[in-house]
Amino acid sequence: MRPTRTGPNELENATHITTLTAMPPGTVFRPSTDLARPHCAVNRPAPYSAVAWENRLLALIREELAPSPTRWRSAIRLTVLCVLGTALITASHMEGGQFMVLMFFLVAMSDAPTSKATLGPNLLGCIAGGGMGVAILSAFADKPAIRFPLEAVVIAGSMYLVRATTVPMAMLFFDISFVIAVPEFLPSPGVQLYDGVRAVLFQTVGIAVGTLVQILWWPENPESLLLTDLAESLRSVADACRRRGADPDRDPDPGPLSGAPIRSLRTSAARLFRQLDLLREAEAGDRWLRQGHTEQIKFITDIQLLVFAAQGLDGDSNPGDDPRRIERLARVRRECERLAACLRDRRVPETTAPPGSASSSEDSLTEMERILSGLPSALVFLAHLSQTGRTPPTREPLSKKGLFLPLTPEDRRRAIQYGVKVGIAASLCGAICQALSWPGISGTCVLTTVLVAQATVGLSRHKSALRFGGALVSGLAVLVTVDVFMPNMESLASLLTVIGSVVFVAAWIGSGSTRLAYFGVQIGVTLYLILFPRFGPTLDLVPIRDRLIGILLGIVVMAVVDALLWPVFTRSALRVKVAGLLRTLSELRAVAPDDAGGRRESLSVSMHRGIAEVLTLQEEMIFETTTADADAENERQLVMRAINRLQALFLSVLKSAREGRPPGNPEGADPVPAASRDALSQRLDLLAEVLEEPDPETRATRVRDLAPPGPSATPEVLSTESQVSAALAAFERDVARITILRSPDPIR
Repeated sequence: MRPTRTGPNELENATHITTLTAMPPGTVFRPSTDLARPHCAVNRPAPYSAVAWENRLLALIREELAPSPTRWRSAIRLTVLCVLGTALITASHMEGGQFMVLMFFLVAMSDAPTSKATLGPNLLGCIAGGGMGVAILSAFADKPAIRFPLEAVVIAGSMYLVRATTVPMAMLFFDISFVIAVPEFLPSPGVQLYDGVRAVLFQTVGIAVGTLVQILWWPENPESLLLTDLAESLRSVADACRRRGADPDRDPDPGPLSGAPIRSLRTSAARLFRQLDLLREAEAGDRWLRQGHTEQIKFITDIQLLVFAAQGLDGDSNPGDDPRRIERLARVRRECERLAACLRDRRVPETTAPPGSASSSEDSLTEMERILSGLPSALVFLAHLSQTGRTPPTREPLSKKGLFLPLTPEDRRRAIQYGVKVGIAASLCGAICQALSWPGISGTCVLTTVLVAQATVGLSRHKSALRFGGALVSGLAVLVTVDVFMPNMESLASLLTVIGSVVFVAAWIGSGSTRLAYFGVQIGVTLYLILFPRFGPTLDLVPIRDRLIGILLGIVVMAVVDALLWPVFTRSALRVKVAGLLRTLSELRAVAPDDAGGRRESLSVSMHRGIAEVLTLQEEMIFETTTADADAENERQLVMRAINRLQALFLSVLKSAREGRPPGNPEGADPVPAASRDALSQRLDLLAEVLEEPDPETRATRVRDLAPPGPSATPEVLSTESQVSAALAAFERDVARITILRSPDPIR
């Protein structure tokens, strides 16, 4: 039995968008039978364990802190840079120099291509934020009744631009410079004005120097890192097949990646965040790489699903000594090793007979064979990566990058609400600090509301935990430094040794994925903000207290505002986002073949961006999971499979659009009747309406309105239109199945 869930209906039943099944296209959907049994390998309730959350936490820590050559280089580079900066500002007594070092940490959160591509916007954002703050401070220093509301409006507007532009990091630098330049307390406006200008100057220098060092010293290539990471996931699957029957006594085949240890399936299953980060950074440095954005994301999710299926091998009921099963495992292992070698060599794999089976069972092994059958064709993008000199493809990329994102009305509304919430929270923090007459916490408190504000409640909690946890660890490190080391320090070298040790730990943590990187950044930022307003040894512990209290107060205020004003939970956001993508697909199908207004391109860009956002939301679901939720991991895998099916649906529609013919009208064939195309668009719109229904009971009732698929298409060759129809039919079954299963009163 599943454990009883408690909480609002939205959290109980909301998302759970889809589950991927292996039912043949065209199979009639029968709720009375099809919903009574699982159809996919991952659709099994996970056994609940009292220590499940501890195991997940330890697995996360092992994954995020695992050593690698890339991590060593990044940590050493940032440590050396910070130590040199510390020596400079300490030896020359540069007041405000700590702000330069703080920028080193923030810039280091991105790889070299991203830092290079965003250098100009980041510098402009920093200067504009500082300039705006100095202007407000100069004009309204003696008018707090005007200054405070104006600060809230500026913060709200900049946070809206964080969600509405392609340069969110630049807007973050804008906010940081603005808050530093306009303090809540002004004992001496002239001095505060000078301090603000000086801080902005040091921040600008820090961004420029940090980016320059990252570009010139051990620059990382995110494309190579991504391909290597995906190859490692394939190797882990191959090793799992070997250990479960395919030559268990044989040593792992090192193949082309000789010398590299094979990571576990658990580690490979947690790599999606890092892989999406690498893909985004690779596309920032190569505009042609964005041409195959959706294809590459689908390839990433295919490998994730392959890892999930490999994890289910132990739970299959098939006997391990079955000769036929052992042979199938061996074929899967060989195919995984072959594809891993192709990724390493950046070459398109040769077309071979995919590992397959005549078995009609729906076990994990069958699922692995199904996924592997489509992976070779998904690696065509390697042909571009292997070209010498990066010869541009024959067509422009659909996902061109502009300043403003193509927001839908729903996205724009949520972005406005997001900005208003942060502006209100920042104003409340300023008012509380004024009421308490506590200057030591004011800047930290206001800036915390800006930094921990995220798109969903779960992600905000995650960012808050990283910020406070990093500050707490750094505070303890400073406490040990002040009480133990500083009384015995006699030279600058001793100070640099202690600071360098703490910075290395912070840099090591900060060079991981976005799930934990901010924890390391916060350790380094807090270290410099506490120790370096002064020069030389000090025993003053008040800055530690003030910073921790300021961060905690900012977190509490932002959490209260987020809960009271337009709260966005990950599950509901995921469901609504997928509904929006279905409507975009419906519009894309309606675009005329001779479209000259760029409508098709605009819709394609929206789909590219939306699919990446949906994948990110899928990973963020874990941040709204309780320790008693035994189905959380199973649900995450099911949603991943559904997203993969949605990508296949988009690619089939996009293929017909790129061919320059009406959807489903093969070259030389008779035109497809308009009514047929309209029917598919109507099905997309109906499915979107079901997902947008806020009430789970009504949603479960309306799911019966979904038309069952028609007769099966011919299995040999499917036209483009048939591929679209088959993918949509499977997606409809998935929505119906998961919605009915999650409804309070299941339909029987």
